[in-house]
Amino acid sequence: MRGVRTIGSVLVALAMMAGPAAGEPAAGDASDEIRTLRETVQRQQQAIDQLSRAVDDLAARQTSSAPPAAQDAMGGPPGPSAEVQLEDRTARLERMVGNLDVGGWMDFRAGDSTQDGKSTFFDPHHLYLYFDSRVGERWQAFAEVEFEHAPAFEAGGGVGEIKLERAYLDYHHSKHVNARVGKFNTPWGYWTPVHWAILVDTVQKPIHEDNSYVPRKQVGAQIFGRTAERTVADLPVSFRYRAWYSNGSELSGTNQLRDSDPGYGFDLRSIFGEHGQLLGVSGYLQQNPSFGGRQERSLMVYTDLHPLEDLTLRGEVMAQQRSRGFPTRYVGYAKVRWDLFDGGYVNYRYGRGDDDKRGAGDRHTENVFTLGYSPIPNVRLKAEFALNDFAARSVEDFSQWSLYAGFFF
Repeated sequence: MRGVRTIGSVLVALAMMAGPAAGEPAAGDASDEIRTLRETVQRQQQAIDQLSRAVDDLAARQTSSAPPAAQDAMGGPPGPSAEVQLEDRTARLERMVGNLDVGGWMDFRAGDSTQDGKSTFFDPHHLYLYFDSRVGERWQAFAEVEFEHAPAFEAGGGVGEIKLERAYLDYHHSKHVNARVGKFNTPWGYWTPVHWAILVDTVQKPIHEDNSYVPRKQVGAQIFGRTAERTVADLPVSFRYRAWYSNGSELSGTNQLRDSDPGYGFDLRSIFGEHGQLLGVSGYLQQNPSFGGRQERSLMVYTDLHPLEDLTLRGEVMAQQRSRGFPTRYVGYAKVRWDLFDGGYVNYRYGRGDDDKRGAGDRHTENVFTLGYSPIPNVRLKAEFALNDFAARSVEDFSQWSLYAGFFF
């Protein structure tokens, strides 16, 4: 019986090693392949669990068929021995823990800026804790809590942030059709679904992400899946889709919403070629209660290309049309990343567009230079210098440098 459980433990460990650190998605959304591998291992684990229970039952029957001298005080057959009971409880605990993955990540940032009133700062920026439970072959429950900027809350108030970052329940029907309900990342372009600082190449966010023109999260329901891979012009091609219906921009206090109009959108991407080239389009519509209930229609086109094994070219361009006389917003970026050696890279991003947050609604141009290094898979280091130019005369141009360290656990 211990041998059976040892095999199960080894399989579970292999599944966890095969999974991405802290949910990190690879280019082309390799998480679907990883999920398939985990489901296969889980089915094997369930078969091992059934065998383990059968061994426990056999041991219990052998105990209950002992000679008459082994009768309990009431004259009936004795129950399972204390040893069998302990082993049974241990088996149930192993099954429960074997289906639960607990982890997280944290990061630290230091920087300075030429902006007036700014000085050198040190910031324990993020601490994330996640819980990922797989129940049966088809169900998955996931929850993630974020602690930001070393939060502290006392009777007189508080600083920093603590929030429920994600919490959802998945039903995995097949690779073609799956369902999700709860709070989840918005399937919008390339950057937003993987926007965590530890997963992206730079420290400074792109202009559209910094403005949250489309909310990073949604509270609602989503369907997602992918098509079978086909060969077109000697290239492997597949499509992946996501569609959702949600509360729109309202993500907290969801029992007291400020408007009755939902948000909804879609994301469709094609994965093609040997290195997982990507071409996608995303659309989103919501009513924003923060601006008198104006309606916002957003469209994004994006791509992620790998013309060489060590070279990445990526770009995202979006437009947002607004009702009630608000001007349309256009913004985009293009970037190039060169992997210099194993774990090390240099990255340059050029961004330009309308900036409501820092640019007084006028044009903002950014040039971001980043050096990144991962000495071991669980550690990410970045050094960055960024130039920011604003068309509005009321906004000060500035440069800033940043040092970043993050690790998974």
